[in-house]
Amino acid sequence: MQISIELTERLEAFARLKGVHNAQIVEQALDRFLCLNGGSVDEDPLLKRLNSIENQLNRVEHNLKIVSEVAALHVRYHLTVSPPLAQSEQRAACQIGFARFEVFAEQVGRRAAQDQPLLQETINRLSTTGRDSSGDDVEIYTTSAVSKPDQDAAAVVKAEPELAAVAQEGDGNGNFRTRLQNPFC
Repeated sequence: MQISIELTERLEAFARLKGVHNAQIVEQALDRFLCLNGGSVDEDPLLKRLNSIENQLNRVEHNLKIVSEVAALHVRYHLTVSPPLAQSEQRAACQIGFARFEVFAEQVGRRAAQDQPLLQETINRLSTTGRDSSGDDVEIYTTSAVSKPDQDAAAVVKAEPELAAVAQEGDGNGNFRTRLQNPFC
């Protein structure tokens, strides 16, 4: 077996640095090379890590697809069930929307800080209870877009079987508005 002069010099320098014989380095290098090209790939720590990263990315992609579908279904639902509002009602609706969004953002922040997402928590609960969603021991957060000075905007309520939405209407009409001239108010 012959190797180039440059590679021989590098091998000898490395062997001196490590305090081992050239043959030991060559044997380990050949063993590793042959394992990577013909043996079990899982033995290489770098490849194990890359496989782990690939699995994580696959889970992220799967979860992103779920989030995209949830968002699309939510938007489609609201666009199909929400009647347009008169111009005179749009300012009040914007104020209600801002109050709802503040409650929503606070809840997203709180849920994001938890270890288990709400959707997964709900799926787990439904699979263990056989779809018994009676509302027992469920914390419900409600808000009124028309808040009074002595009330909090969001209050925790232990719910009986009746579940409330994240943010309630406040005007009692049950509709969220669409087709605003200025959607950002």
